[in-house]
Amino acid sequence: MCGNRLCSCLIVFLMAAFFSSMGSEAAGHLLKKGEYLSQARPALLRAGWRPVETYFRTYRGEFEHARGDAEALFSAGYIEVEFCGCCDVVPCVFNYAKGNRCLQVFTRGEYDPGPRNGPVVASWAHDCPKKED
Repeated sequence: MCGNRLCSCLIVFLMAAFFSSMGSEAAGHLLKKGEYLSQARPALLRAGWRPVETYFRTYRGEFEHARGDAEALFSAGYIEVEFCGCCDVVPCVFNYAKGNRCLQVFTRGEYDPGPRNGPVVASWAHDCPKKED
């Protein structure tokens, strides 16, 4: 039939695809592309997703969440913001956890404190933040 290594790889691939699709459904009913983060976040919190603060540093030693739009978001209470790219090319990344599961929400758009302004949900993944070296 198939070699042990090939079968093992196939099983791992199928399990990853299965659990990945389960994770997408877990957040998929809560998040909508194009929805303002200021509207999506309360639904995540009500569903038990908790903000995860990260402490990644730049090569200069600054916290990533202490720069640019990330700093404004962090100061406004979005402690889960990991970092924001510049010029709307690189999105902001927000981290959440529920039990042993993780959720990263990627947004586009600049921060504006108004409820119907600011970053909007662009996509999401059930990935955990990378560990700092």
